[in-house]
Amino acid sequence: MPDQIMPYPDDVLSHLMGNFSLPHWTILDLLDKASRGELEDYEGAQLSLTDLHDYIKLSQQNFRAQVALLQGANAIALVTGVTDQRSKNVVLTDNGRRMLELRGN
Repeated sequence: MPDQIMPYPDDVLSHLMGNFSLPHWTILDLLDKASRGELEDYEGAQLSLTDLHDYIKLSQQNFRAQVALLQGANAIALVTGVTDQRSKNVVLTDNGRRMLELRGN
């Protein structure tokens, strides 16, 4: 798991969410489902960057931009792969989970 990221207040999260578009929410939704074991063909709370890219089907450049914005907002974190130290996995942070909750309101 990534280093503990301090939870942001709801007003800060709401402000950051103003920059999100459909691909950002799709990534967060996928990671939330993965964390609950609800994604078919995937096990565990983490998705590799490659698996996430294949699932979301954006151009590589666009995908990297979406991931960078979410990472900058501390909604997701990149962690080193367990079986392959060269790979990067993506996990939903507590801030990302709270953003999904706020969006639902």
